Amino acid sequence: MNRRLNRCRSRRGVAMVIVMAMIAIALATSYSLLRSQATVVQVQGNSNQRSGARQAAVTGLLVAMQKMSNSGWLVNSTITGSLSGQDSYSVTYTPGDPTLPASDPHQPFRVTLVSTGYSTSSLQNHQQASYRIRAVMHLVRKQLGPEPANWSAMLQNTLYLNGSGKLSLNSPCQVQGSVRVQGAVQLGNDYNWTNAAQQRYLGDLNTMRLAHLADNRPLTGNIFLPTSSTDANTLSLLSAQLGLTVTNVSAASSVSLPLPNQLTSYQIYSGGPVYKVGQVGSTISSVAFAPDPTTNPLGIFFNGSNVTIGNNVSITGTLISGGEVDISGTGVVLSPYSMPSLAGSSTPIRLPAIVAKNSVQCNAGLSASIAGTVIAGGAVTVNQGSQTDYLALTGHLITGSDFTIRGRNESLVTSLVWGNLYSAFQLQLLLPSKVLFFPVYLSAFGMNPNSLLTLKADTTLSLDHWQDLSGPIYVPATGDGGLRWELLSWTNNI
Repeated sequence: MNRRLNRCRSRRGVAMVIVMAMIAIALATSYSLLRSQATVVQVQGNSNQRSGARQAAVTGLLVAMQKMSNSGWLVNSTITGSLSGQDSYSVTYTPGDPTLPASDPHQPFRVTLVSTGYSTSSLQNHQQASYRIRAVMHLVRKQLGPEPANWSAMLQNTLYLNGSGKLSLNSPCQVQGSVRVQGAVQLGNDYNWTNAAQQRYLGDLNTMRLAHLADNRPLTGNIFLPTSSTDANTLSLLSAQLGLTVTNVSAASSVSLPLPNQLTSYQIYSGGPVYKVGQVGSTISSVAFAPDPTTNPLGIFFNGSNVTIGNNVSITGTLISGGEVDISGTGVVLSPYSMPSLAGSSTPIRLPAIVAKNSVQCNAGLSASIAGTVIAGGAVTVNQGSQTDYLALTGHLITGSDFTIRGRNESLVTSLVWGNLYSAFQLQLLLPSKVLFFPVYLSAFGMNPNSLLTLKADTTLSLDHWQDLSGPIYVPATGDGGLRWELLSWTNNI
């Protein structure tokens, strides 16, 4: 009986163990299923957050791009926004392009946008996903800042006298191309020669040109001037002796040109970096100035007072003086920086090489090459010196007063010497072996007719531009309402 009872109790114990085991297995399976389901929910939630963060980053980037075509945005700034209670974005504007070397000339015209999108879990506020996108934008240059009135008309001439000043030239020198004068024209007034000697000298210069010899006439192009301001003898020298076309026009009113006496900074486009102008000393020599894409990309250099340029000076860019500019050295090379062209054009844009609020003086002993436009609020004078002095200005010269090239030392002799030279020239014309041209004859006495003082038009394709530098160089095109930008690159998940 006891044996039978023990056997029953043993069976009930085994059954209990089996039941408990089955319960444990069921609980474990249920827990595993619940855990798997929670993981799936968590993964799905994380994916939704990442998707939300990415969508927020994309939206922020599009908003930032839109702002760039309007006003009110700035480089080195951040904009933020919210799409919902969980999703938001933050976008930074940084000047330049990190994919280019810092010295690349395209850097000043590019802006990098970095948009970061955020998405917060609706169940766990401390849990946040983020996503970053980088875009590089390039300025579409469609229009330049406003130029002075009558600017394009000024640039139709190699020499434009903006004011009532006179044009006074003493050979050997040469101004090639069209000339616009508001006052009188004077030729050879520094020399003590007779009218006959002057007529023969200038007439022979033209005869030599027609014979396909060197053209050393002081003027070579059309002359536009109020003829009533110039004496009849000079008008005859211009037309009859030099073979020029002289057109009578009324004196034009003086145009106000931007001639700053204070300048600390400039901006290429609205919203872009503000660059400091380079400062130069009152006397410069043995120095080279050039643009820096990071700090001074257009190469604008300034002094609020007078600037004297000595030996071995090279400037690529624009020299602006609040006073006068004196060029006194040798080895002087000045040329403007070529900015990128406007959209749809391949013509580079250049600011002037020199802008002086007052006069520009070229002193004796100089050797200088200047390309581009030179603007002076006062007179421009090449002072008396040797015929070996060298000045080559290739571009445009705009003066606010007189333009004068003074006589060369070799020809500043007395009227007696001039008379003797002319008489001797005429006598030798009777000889079988003779010199036909008076300028060539004079070269035997140290008066070389070949001009080393020249002003001529620049045949290089370029667009010369000037404006008030208190405004940006590139502005929204008429009708656009804002600047236009080109998307160069888009990088996800940086």
